Amino acid sequence: MNDLTLAPAGVAVAGEQPDGTPYVMRLRHGRWSRPSVPPGGTDGGRYLTSVAWTPRGVTAVGYEEGATGLPSPMLLTGGR
Repeated sequence: MNDLTLAPAGVAVAGEQPDGTPYVMRLRHGRWSRPSVPPGGTDGGRYLTSVAWTPRGVTAVGYEEGATGLPSPMLLTGGR
C-alpha cells in the first residue's frame, strides 16, 4: 500500500499487487471492495503513489515508466 485517505464510513487505499498491477481498494463498514477505477495496466511499470476521496468517488495518481525511461503522470478516477 502506498497511500490511504479517509472516505465516507471508511478509508480508500492505493498501491501495487506483488505482480506490479496497480490497485485501489475501499474499506467501508468493515468490508473491502474495489471501486470502479480503470486498472492502469499489468506490465509492472505503473505505480500509484497517492489516493484521494472526492464527492464523485476515488481519484488515484501516480506514474508510468515511459519507453525513454522518463516517468509519465497517470490519473485514475472512478466511482464510489
